[in-house]
Amino acid sequence: MNVALSRLECEPESDIDYPTVFVFGLPRSGTTLLYQLAAQCLDLGYVNNLMARFWLRPDYGIALSQAVLGPLHEANFQSDFGNTKGPHGPHEFGYFWNHWLKFESVDDLANYDRCDLKIDWSGMRRVIRGMQTMFSKGIVMKAMYAPNHMQAFVKTFTLPLFVYVDRDPSDVALSLLSARNAYYGRADAWWSYYPPNYKELQNCTFDRQIAGQVLSLKETHYRVMQVIPADLIIKVDYKRICERPSDVIERIRERAQEVHGVDIGIRLATPHSFSFRTRPEDLDDEQKAVLVALSEWST
Repeated sequence: MNVALSRLECEPESDIDYPTVFVFGLPRSGTTLLYQLAAQCLDLGYVNNLMARFWLRPDYGIALSQAVLGPLHEANFQSDFGNTKGPHGPHEFGYFWNHWLKFESVDDLANYDRCDLKIDWSGMRRVIRGMQTMFSKGIVMKAMYAPNHMQAFVKTFTLPLFVYVDRDPSDVALSLLSARNAYYGRADAWWSYYPPNYKELQNCTFDRQIAGQVLSLKETHYRVMQVIPADLIIKVDYKRICERPSDVIERIRERAQEVHGVDIGIRLATPHSFSFRTRPEDLDDEQKAVLVALSEWST
């Protein structure tokens, strides 16, 4: 169905500019939680697990979701390594980003500086504007690949804002270790996003790999954020999201008003708080090795 629908002609672009809010950060930093929070509480459209099946023609996915699922359900704010549950759950839209950003190899994923002429930016802009038209409002998306093309994202999408989630690198590193063991049953299998020095890290021990992945990605993210206007970036701390989620939602609304003159409404009340997860007190040998590598890498 997805492929068949992709052959149909697209509707004309709307001339209304809606805000486009992108959530990103290190893997295992709390980006999924913030995405779920923004999708439920802000009056913005978002891609749910049903719509994501139609990544080649998301406008049809939106129409189907609206017809079949009806109004928004309250989220349970649970996820499994970035994957949410149920048809209403927010989706990362990975196939969509890979398709439009032409990620064909690890080299593509680890590149944060090139100007890729293969990418059809006007086509991607048209599709996302079509999604906004279907929603009749702005959209919030989890866009972990935004740093690979930060300047192009600013130029391409209407009224952009980038919400960056910061989390203690030690907690991120231990969570990445846990993900490796959960997915592959061993610590030496790469999991998640690639920093520019991925090829150097390939031959390192698992602890050095994780330390390099975390700190290299963090450095890269901060570097690319410096090339766009600072007022388009909202940095939020994972602990703050957990303890005062309403503050984070208000910061997004205030920045949208200040920078773009857009009033993003509230759809559902913000939860009072979430449980804050940090490193365990009793560490096993693998966890200790990762923290030692992280400390040595920093020095």
